[in-house]
Amino acid sequence: MKSFIIIILISIPVLGQSDATKLPLSLEQAVQAALANNPGISRAIKTVAAAKGKFWNSISLPQPELSLSHEFVPTGRPLSEFQEKTLEISQSMEFPTNIYFKGSRSNLEIKSSEIDYERSIIEVSSIVRKLYSQALIKEKELALTEDNLKIAKDFLDKAEIRQKAGEGTKLESITAKMQYNESAVNVEAAKKELGNSINDLLAYINSAGFAGRTIVLTDSLVFPESEIRYEDILKEAYRNNHLLRKSVNSVEIASINKTLAWSSILPNLEFSYMKQSVPGNNDFYGFSFGVSLPVWFLFDQRGQIQEAAANYSIAEDELKSGKNSLELNVKSAYSEFVYSAKQLSLYKEQLMPQAGEVFKLAKASYDSGEINYVEFLQAKQNLISIRINYYNALSNYYSSLSSLEILTGKLITNNIKEM
Repeated sequence: MKSFIIIILISIPVLGQSDATKLPLSLEQAVQAALANNPGISRAIKTVAAAKGKFWNSISLPQPELSLSHEFVPTGRPLSEFQEKTLEISQSMEFPTNIYFKGSRSNLEIKSSEIDYERSIIEVSSIVRKLYSQALIKEKELALTEDNLKIAKDFLDKAEIRQKAGEGTKLESITAKMQYNESAVNVEAAKKELGNSINDLLAYINSAGFAGRTIVLTDSLVFPESEIRYEDILKEAYRNNHLLRKSVNSVEIASINKTLAWSSILPNLEFSYMKQSVPGNNDFYGFSFGVSLPVWFLFDQRGQIQEAAANYSIAEDELKSGKNSLELNVKSAYSEFVYSAKQLSLYKEQLMPQAGEVFKLAKASYDSGEINYVEFLQAKQNLISIRINYYNALSNYYSSLSSLEILTGKLITNNIKEM
């Protein structure tokens, strides 16, 4: 698989604040903090522990019973004058195959809880990567609005000079002033959006260590124009998708429950050992073995079998539905991923360079008086629009990438290196 990386370097000016209030935050640090503090992951870990504890309970035998009896004691006499004393210990148990199947079911339940834990890890990691990238995009958008403000201020000054010199019109000066004010408003709006984006990231990380600190994002925006085939993505999703794996597990659990329902017809077993004493002789002992008789199988066992069979069919239907939904979701996310990646390439390789060149030519023509301000303004607005669309495509790219990662159950860009 070929990969090409587009790197957008960032610089984050934070003015008027001491270094003590600044906290550098890399993408890896953000991911690790989220994994450590996410309540869903904590809950998943505890669920795994609970499922492992349930395993031992499922294969445990009932508590043995110990009894001591004194029999044939004459009325009004002490127990020591018994005619027969019996010390008995008994143990009941289900049919051995039932214990085996219950243990197998518990192992599958442990596996299901572990799948949920793995899914939580991937989802949290992927969402943090998306939020971190979106915050970086907002920083670039802020830098873009600040550049536009500088350009607007420069041309406002020029328009005012041209008007005073009698070379420009009042309309041109007013338009330049309006453009400057609009650019200033856009800068403030971009600052607010950046603040909201960083707050969203910090809220998801959920770490008290960031309170009262100014976050400085230290990583760069990167993305691969990867030749990822749809067939490979779909195959990976069928193999690793956590919800699908859990559905497969549910079918296996339902199958064991159906087997256990049929096995409920098998008898329970009971073993007893007794030590008996009579006056003058303490050497008697006995042993007994008994089985339960499932004479009411037409009621209890029949109901269990019918319920288990229905639940098994439901689990199979849910698995089929999950496979169909997975394919549709992968197809949709992959289409969005490919579309946004193509857009990014188009903007970076063609539209942005072309718009930049048009703007340079328009600026030079305006400075020399060859075009009016309105024509120059059109070139400027075209450049701004293309840059904004580029960042929108970049945001869509990261969203679709996150969706693919969650669907495939793995971080797609784990092995991608910057060039």
